[in-house]
Amino acid sequence: MVNKVLKKTVLTSLLFFQFVSVYAANTASWEESAKNFAEEIQRSLPFTALTTLAWSDSYIGQLVSRKPHFGAGLAYGMSTAEFSTARALLGGVKGYLNTDGVFMPPVYVQARIGGFFVPFDIGIVASIPMYARPADDVTSEQQTFGGDIRFALVRDGTKLPGVSLGIAYIQTEGRLSAKDMDLRWNGSAIEIKAQISKMFKTFTPYFGVGGSYTWSQASYETEGGTKKWGMEPDNFANGMLFRVFTGTSIKLWALRLDLSMHLSIPDATYGVISGLRFQL
Repeated sequence: MVNKVLKKTVLTSLLFFQFVSVYAANTASWEESAKNFAEEIQRSLPFTALTTLAWSDSYIGQLVSRKPHFGAGLAYGMSTAEFSTARALLGGVKGYLNTDGVFMPPVYVQARIGGFFVPFDIGIVASIPMYARPADDVTSEQQTFGGDIRFALVRDGTKLPGVSLGIAYIQTEGRLSAKDMDLRWNGSAIEIKAQISKMFKTFTPYFGVGGSYTWSQASYETEGGTKKWGMEPDNFANGMLFRVFTGTSIKLWALRLDLSMHLSIPDATYGVISGLRFQL
């Protein structure tokens, strides 16, 4: 009788410890995935969002002057990014998550106004929410907003190019859902940047560099909440990013067609932005 009870106790204990070890391994695996996903977001999405503040003129002029200086328009931007963790968690969903490449390119509304008394201008940007194509079996949302302020060190003159130094803040958050899985994230960045530009009759080419501190968090949940990690400290990633950017705008009366490219260092993520705006 004692032997039978002992055997049952040992067997139950073994099963219990096996369950605990499997549960702990799965928990560790999910926590590692959360951390990896947060790191991917930190390296990619703040960089993508920062590119939306591109404006060909390093300084657009004073708002309060004989000719007020301001502008507004739309921009469409995209960048390469690696989201291997997202693709793995979402189980190889059809479409752009199967390979590295463009990740949810949104349309942005952007505006910039000149300063007054002191030579500076202020820019703002916000994304228009877009949702993924139903054919990809993915529901996605992304919201981005931010702004910058740039101070003119040298004004664009007859011979000298314009030079400005600025600071920008950007925040982006979103969601990816497929089947019964839901990925959420938020990321932010603060950037110090410098830009040089030269205005010609029709073209305004420009070049700039920026250094930013970025941080992000991520969360994941299956339908019914069977597996979940929330916005925990362990799902946090942060670091420094550097980028170079270049481009030009084409003047069409009061309209500007802007084309630019951005390269993130050292991971070589690159992005392109095209925009059309009204500017005085």
